[in-house]
Amino acid sequence: MRPQTEILQTVGDDPLTELMELDMYYGWSRRIGKLRSVFAERRSHLPLFMAVGTLVLGCALIGAYLFITL
Repeated sequence: MRPQTEILQTVGDDPLTELMELDMYYGWSRRIGKLRSVFAERRSHLPLFMAVGTLVLGCALIGAYLFITL
């Protein structure tokens, strides 16, 4: 593994190789993996909240329309 400054200063290396070497230093892929798992857990409840929210908003709009017109 090359020093970090050498990775950043070397010109002409394969960009994917440089990204993989920098990932070894900073651990981006592990952080992204943790974020994906957190969002995956939250995403499972999202359709339920969206359906309930849409139902409540629709009922409120229908009620406001009926209140104004009647």
